Order: sequence, then structure tokens, then C-alpha cells
Amino acid sequence: MAPRDLRVERRLFPEAVPALLRSYCDGEERLRPLYAGFPLRRPSAAPSVPTSPGPIAPETAERILALARETDGEENPDLRTALADPRTVFVVAGQQPGVLLGPCLVLYKMASLRALARARAAETGRPVVPLFWIASHDADRDEIDRIVLARAHGEPGTIRCPLDAASPRTQVGALAVEPEGWREFLGAIGAALPRSEEAGGLLEEIGALVEERTPLSLLFARTARRIGRAARIVFFDGRDSEIDPRGRSVLAAAVRNAPRVIEALRAGGALLERAGFAPPIPFDEKRLPLFRVDGDARVPLFLEGDRVCAEGEEAVPADALADRIESGATRATPAAALRPVVQDAVFPSAGMIAGHSELLYHAELGPLYECLGVGRAPLVPRASVFFLSRRSDELLRKMELRPEDLLPGKTPKTDDGAIEGRVRDFADRVRAETESLLEAFDRAAPGALGPEDAARTRLPREAERMGERLLRLADKSGENRRNRIHRIRNELFPGGKTQETVLSLFHLLARYGTGILEAVEKEASALEGIPRLLVVERSEK
Repeated sequence: MAPRDLRVERRLFPEAVPALLRSYCDGEERLRPLYAGFPLRRPSAAPSVPTSPGPIAPETAERILALARETDGEENPDLRTALADPRTVFVVAGQQPGVLLGPCLVLYKMASLRALARARAAETGRPVVPLFWIASHDADRDEIDRIVLARAHGEPGTIRCPLDAASPRTQVGALAVEPEGWREFLGAIGAALPRSEEAGGLLEEIGALVEERTPLSLLFARTARRIGRAARIVFFDGRDSEIDPRGRSVLAAAVRNAPRVIEALRAGGALLERAGFAPPIPFDEKRLPLFRVDGDARVPLFLEGDRVCAEGEEAVPADALADRIESGATRATPAAALRPVVQDAVFPSAGMIAGHSELLYHAELGPLYECLGVGRAPLVPRASVFFLSRRSDELLRKMELRPEDLLPGKTPKTDDGAIEGRVRDFADRVRAETESLLEAFDRAAPGALGPEDAARTRLPREAERMGERLLRLADKSGENRRNRIHRIRNELFPGGKTQETVLSLFHLLARYGTGILEAVEKEASALEGIPRLLVVERSEK
């Protein structure tokens, strides 16, 4: 097969911007209390100081180097030098270790991370490391063991990867993939994808990434190297924050100062509500924003006066538990609210790439950062890209619709009723004109045309038959229109959600080829969070 070219027409798609992202990009004054360095007039603007002093802890540097060695199969002396340099700052993005990277937005985060690292380096003159925090400490298996591909009529279809059997509280970083299950998973994907030499070749290469039982974090990093254009990105296994001295200190401080921490979470939610947004982090006046780790399971912690307890266990003094966490005798890991604080303590950060949901829950965390005495990195929205085929775009034009008409919650017209009304008017006019003509004829030639003569009913009857046929054809055309709208809507918003948060990157690779990677890279380089609509078509060179 001859190589094919990807033609791209780029448009802004501001209608797809969530409300908070629009306010953030516009620099609305009501958001000033919610974020660091706000408003971010230039997304690449560097903060005056990083969030924590460098260099990073030796234990953490060694863990990063070990993961890089397992990922790439060789030592990286340049990375070792950068990690030990006290001038080095980091820019960070993160996501759970989804199989085959998960939804498309992970690729967009990585592209944005590289762009931010280049911008920070140019503005500061300091070494800048783009670091991807693999959220291996999370326990939501449903977010990482599957990918979604488009099926008939664009409907999203899920394919799940067999992972280790484990309790619902098990950290996903403790899970692994076996070679046989991996091959079966990739085979199911290959069968569900459109026929594509490029996608087939990538699946074959990725199949070789699991030659023995492979932990998810390592598989994620290896996959990113292969299909995510992540050669310059450094990966960090989030569970390693449990062994970092700065990370442990933040976790311990959250226990030692539990009442103040809970009050800070309450205050953060109130700030977000005053800005007009519903807080996404559920508030519980007894629940602490971290877990104790038993084996590989997360155990939630609760405050009881000046004591802390896990479910079904006797409460212990908060100070005693905090001391054990800080010394490493007891393992602990952050919940969603505390994870960014730990991240900014562990790494001297000069910025974080944030998705739409991250922008929302980060807005609650200012009081928590202040309570724990940790510097806060500014947030730069990730790239947001929607792909639409040229054919679908042309069909929308023919139907006099725009992509924004297909946004979730909108109902584009499938039939405006104009044909039905005109058919009814036509039949009524034919009937009236026929009756008028016959009345005139009967006056001019009485008895010449009998009352039962077919001429009296033929024309109105034929008009009704013609109208019924036109209505049947119009209904069929309306059904075709509804089907087209449904398919194109699923192309942009599968299952009523945004394309980038649902569909796997492999769906796009199979349909459009690897040219989409360059297209995403180009859009991400602008470091602007406003969504882009890329109308694409492939053609033979």
C-alpha cells in the first residue's frame, strides 16, 4: 500500500470549552483567589521561584532512573546529571497508568508537557525536566483496564484488558499484565479496528512490550515511548512518593494537623462555591485526605478528636501515626486532594499541565497548600483537540449544521415539517380548484358530467397519492438525516462525552494514521487550552 498523506484544516472550537476553563483562559477576576500566579496572561510565564528547593531527594532520583532504565533498556547519564542539579526545575503532568495510555487526552497532556518544558527553559535559562507522574497510587481499576473504540454508527465500545485479581482498594501500580492476556487483549483490539497497516504494525510492536509479567506503570511508560512521542519525558511512579522524605513529611503533617487540614478543605470548597462552581471533591468532616497502605491496599483514615483510626480499627494518637509515617515505619499515600501538594513538595515545580477536571479540583486546594506550607505551581491547561473527518464535515454543511450544533444537550433539527405542510396545502388547493372548476362546468353544461363520473375525483385522488408518496420519501430522507447526525455526533462526542476523554488513541491512529501525532504536537505548542477542531482526510501520495 502506498503511503498516505494527512490533510488538516484547523479551526477553533470554543463552543466545546467547559465553563471553568473559559473563565480561566479569560482571566476572570473571580478566579483570582483560587489559583497560583493567576491570571496567567502568558501560559509559558515562569514563576519567580520553584515550589520547593532542589535537587530532589536521592531516593526519588534513583527510583526515576531505575524506571527509565527498565523502560529504555539503558542508563541515562544526562538524566542523572539533571536530577542532581540544584538549578533543575520540573514541569509536571499526570494520569493513571491506563492500558495503551487510556483515552486520547493522555497524548494531549504529553504534547503540552513537552511544549511547556521548552517554554520554561527558554524563559528561565535553567535545566527543565518534563515529568509525567504516573498515578499508580490510585485504586480506580475501572479507569485503567480498558480502552474505548468506535463501533457501528460511531457508538463507543469497550475492550477490557485482563489484569491481576485484586480487591477494590488495591493500588493500580500493584497490578500487572501477563503475556497471554496481553496478546488476547491486542487481538480483540485488532479485530475491532478499521483495517490499517499502521495500526496493525503498532499493535504487533506493542505486543512485544509484554514478554513476561509486566507492572502497569512500566507498561505505561514503555507504551508512551512507542506511540506517545515521549522520548524526552521522564516518568515517575506515583507510589514512589511514599518513600520520598518530602512526600512523607507532607503526609505526616496532614495527620499531625488533621483538624486544620479538614478546615482547609472546607474553606477551599467554600471559595469555589463563591466563584460560582460546585466543588468536585466530596467533603467529609471526619475523612482525612490520605490513606494508610497495607500491603498494596489503600485504607481510608478518619479523625476522632485528637486520634486517627482506620475502618474497623482502634483509634491511635494522631501525633504517633504522623511520626510513623514520617519515619517510613507506616506507609501512607495521598488522596486526590493531597496528591498535588505532595507533588509540589517532592519536585521543584515550575508549572503543571492541567486537564479540565484538574482545573476544577485544584481550585479548592489553595487553603490546603497554605495550611501545609507548600509552594503551589501555576496551572497551564492542556491541549484540547477534536478530530472530524472531511466527509462528516461536508455532510454537516449539506445539512446546514455546525459541529457546535452537536454538543451534548443540544438537539439539532432532523425535520422542520416544511414538506408535510406544503403537501397538505397542495392537496387542499387541488381539491378546491377541482370543485370550483366542476361547479363552473355544471352551470355551463348541466347534466353533461354525471355525479359518479371518475373525472370528479380523479385529480384530488391523484394529488393525495402524490402527497403520500412525497411524505414517505421525506420521512426516509429524515431518517437518513437522523442517522447521519447520530453518527457524526458520536464521532465528536461518543456516548455524549467529549472525544478526547473517551476514545483510545488507537482509534485515531487506525483511522487517520500517525500524522495525527504531528497534528497534536503542533496544536499543543501554542500552550492554549481553547479546543481545536481538526478536520482531516487521508489521501494517497
